[in-house]
Amino acid sequence: LFAESPLRPAYEAPLPARAAAINPRMQRVRFDGGLVNVGAPDEGFAFDCERPRHKAWLEPFSVATRPISVGDVKLFIEDAGYLRSSLWLSDGYAWAQRQQLRAPGYASFDGNALVVMTLRGEREAHDDEPASHLSFYEADAIARFLGGRLPTEQEWEHAASACRGTGRFRDDGALVPLPGTAGSFAMMGEVWEWTCSSFGPYPGFRAIDGAIELGALGEYNGKFMNGQMVLRGGSCLSNRAHVRATTRNFWPPATQFQMSGARVAFDEEGS
Repeated sequence: LFAESPLRPAYEAPLPARAAAINPRMQRVRFDGGLVNVGAPDEGFAFDCERPRHKAWLEPFSVATRPISVGDVKLFIEDAGYLRSSLWLSDGYAWAQRQQLRAPGYASFDGNALVVMTLRGEREAHDDEPASHLSFYEADAIARFLGGRLPTEQEWEHAASACRGTGRFRDDGALVPLPGTAGSFAMMGEVWEWTCSSFGPYPGFRAIDGAIELGALGEYNGKFMNGQMVLRGGSCLSNRAHVRATTRNFWPPATQFQMSGARVAFDEEGS
């Protein structure tokens, strides 16, 4: 809503200025795959779509230690990525051309600077910051441009379960996605991360009868399992206590208003 106003209002004061940073090199963490557990355990709170816990087979893969960055998006744009149909899913390319997209949501160029509208007002996004307000279509195309792909949600969850640190959430007060510390590997917080998985039921899923069992929870997920893609990990606008490695967010693939980004995955040779 603030982005609709020509006055560009801010919810909070700007963050302290910092020097522009170099786009960090994309490093990988490898996982051997195999038969893994996916989904929330029976104990504790979880939304209905996070259960039942079940087995999934993963081939060897790796994931980037950081999300797709502003610097990555700028390289994509400089290489005419929005105009290269070979990088896009067919439906995504048609959508991008109809929208005449040339940058992510709430973003525009001022010279070489990518200026983004945030809850802290308009600001220049530095190259080392996680890119936000990417649609699934854009995230998928940028991952392909970077030589990889989007992870499946099962790969994402398995990798996230190995992480000990986290990025920033709403509780931390940043309100904008910020880069992690050098050498860190965190998959929670900063931006919701698109996966290449469609939002559907897990094996053995049963929709909750909301009138009998858990009230509004019965209205939450089962009826939305159509035409949407899964995001994982929470963002700088999410409450920390509301997000788990098993949490499944879901939006249609053209959605840009969410604090959404992505992480690149790669196929690896078997061990």
